[in-house]
Amino acid sequence: MKMHPSSGVDLHLAARLRLSTTAGHALGHSPYLFFICGAKWLRRTCGGKTLLAESVYCNEEGPSSLKETFQSLIGFARQRNTPSRPRIEVALGNTVVYAVGDVHGCFEELLSLERKIVADAAQFDDKKLIIMLGDYIDRGPDSARVVEHLLAPPPDGFQRICLAGNHETALIDYLEGRLARDLWLAGGGAPTLRSYGLDLAYLSNLYSSTDVDQVVRNSIPAAHVEFLRSLPVIAYSRQIAFVHAGIRPGVAIEKQDETDLLYIRNEFFDGTDQLDRWVIHGHTPVQNPSLQGRRLNIDTGAYMSGRLTAVRLGTKGARFLFS
Repeated sequence: MKMHPSSGVDLHLAARLRLSTTAGHALGHSPYLFFICGAKWLRRTCGGKTLLAESVYCNEEGPSSLKETFQSLIGFARQRNTPSRPRIEVALGNTVVYAVGDVHGCFEELLSLERKIVADAAQFDDKKLIIMLGDYIDRGPDSARVVEHLLAPPPDGFQRICLAGNHETALIDYLEGRLARDLWLAGGGAPTLRSYGLDLAYLSNLYSSTDVDQVVRNSIPAAHVEFLRSLPVIAYSRQIAFVHAGIRPGVAIEKQDETDLLYIRNEFFDGTDQLDRWVIHGHTPVQNPSLQGRRLNIDTGAYMSGRLTAVRLGTKGARFLFS
C-alpha cells in the first residue's frame, strides 16, 4: 500500500484516508447518484439557490430512455473524429496537491472550497497545486461564472491544472456541430444556457432550430470555448493519476483511450485490484468520498448535495475538505 517517496504523496494513503474521515466523514460504499436514475424529485441547493432536481441516490438501474441517452453519448464519443486532447505528466516531489471533484455550475461552492484550500495550505512550505477533475458546467446554475473563474489566475502561491470532463467535451461537440442539441441538453445543458443569459424556449419561438444553434454559438465567449476545447484529459506521475472518470485496468497509462478517461465506469470499478497506481477521479457521484482499493472518488454531487469536495495529498498525510 505504500507510495514511492518521490511522488510527494503520503506513504500510507489508504490508512490515513480512513483515519482522517472517522470524525464525521466516514468512507463507505455509498450508492451512486446518477443523472440517469431520475425516479424521484427532490430539492437541492447549489450556490444558495433551491432548485428542483430529478435524481436519487441509487444504483445504475435507471429509466431505459435516460440510460440509452448516456450510452448514445459514449457511442458518439468513441466515433467522433477530433484531435486528441493533451495528457500531462507531472512531477509531484515537494508538492501538496489538492484535487477537486465535479463542480457542475456550483460557483459559490467552488469559491468556498477554494478559500478552505488556501487556509489549509498555509501550513506548508511545499509547492502547491490544485487539480480540477472536470465537469465544470451543466446541471448547476452558474456554469458561465465557474468557467470565467477558472480562466482567471489561481490563488496566490498555487498552480492549477484543469482537466476535461465529459460535459466539457459534449458542449464543444455541440458547438462545433458534431452533436445534436437535444443529446447535449439531455446531460443537463439547459442551466448552462441560462447561465449565459439564454432562454431556450424563448429562442425556439423566435428562430428556426438552425438559427437557435447559431445564437448559442455566438453567445458563449470565445475565450470560454477555447478554454474548454484545450483542456487536457489526464495528469499523472508514476505513482498516481488524476482523471475525470477513471482508467481502463490493464492498459498502460500512455495508451488509455480518451473516451474511457471521460466516461468509464463499470470496467474501472470492477478492475480496482488491477490498478498499477493510485487514481483520483470524479464523474460518478457518491454521498461521501469513496475509497476502494487504489481508486478514490471525490465527486460528491455538488449540484444536488450542495457539497463540493477536495482531497489534499502530501507528505503530511491526506485530508478531505468540503465547501
